[in-house]
Amino acid sequence: MAGKLWKDDVRVLVAFDMDKTLIDCEILDEVAKEHGCFDEVAKITDEGMSGNLTFAESIDRRLRLLKGTHVNNFDKVFKEQPLTFGADNLLKKLKDDEAKTAIITGGFDIIAYRLAKNLGIDYVACNKFEINNGMLTGNFELKVDGNKDYWLKRFKEASGANIVVAVGDGANDIPMIKMADFGVAYRAKECLRGIADINVENIFDVYDLLNDLFDSSQRTCVNTSIELISE
Repeated sequence: MAGKLWKDDVRVLVAFDMDKTLIDCEILDEVAKEHGCFDEVAKITDEGMSGNLTFAESIDRRLRLLKGTHVNNFDKVFKEQPLTFGADNLLKKLKDDEAKTAIITGGFDIIAYRLAKNLGIDYVACNKFEINNGMLTGNFELKVDGNKDYWLKRFKEASGANIVVAVGDGANDIPMIKMADFGVAYRAKECLRGIADINVENIFDVYDLLNDLFDSSQRTCVNTSIELISE
C-alpha cells in the first residue's frame, strides 16, 4: 500500500550511516589504496570505528596520510565500489511507501551528495574536504563529529516525522542509535551491538521490520537474521 510509512499518525524518517552501511566499503580506505597508504589508513579507520580513537582524531590522522590525493580518486572509488547488498531495493521500497530518508555520515561531501542523488535521499549531513588544485590539502571542515543525534533531531523536525529509525555500524553512530525510536545495528562493531534495539545482518531487514510494525493489513514475520535485543 503506497504511503503506508507516511500517513495519519505514522510519519517515518530513516537515517543511515554511509560507509559500511549504504556503501559496502570504507571510502577513505579504498582511496588510500590508490594513494599507496592502505594499511596505515585502514588501521586508523578500524581504531576509530571500534571507539579506540575519537572520530576527529581518526579523520585527522587519515587525511594527513591522504594529503595530495587527487579528487579523481574518489570518483574512481565511487564508480567501482558496490552498494551494500539490498540497499538500493530498501531505498526504493522506502520511497514507494513515502518514508523520508537521510544520510548522516562522518564521511565526506564528494561521495555523500552523489550517493544521495543516486538513491533519492532527502537529507544529508556530512563533512567537507579542503581541496586545492583538485587535491586534498589534509584539512577539513568537521560538521558531523559525535553529534549524529543533533542531525537526526534536525532532520526529524525539518521533515515533520514522528518516528525515526537510525541505521549504523560503528562507534560514531551511537548517539543517533540511542536517540532513535528504533536503533538498528547493521553488521556492527561490538561497541554498537549492545546499544542498538535491533541487530541485522541484511540491510533489507530494516524494511521487513517497518513493514511488520506499520502494515497491519499485511503482517509479516520478521526475517530471522534480525536479532531483537532484550528490553
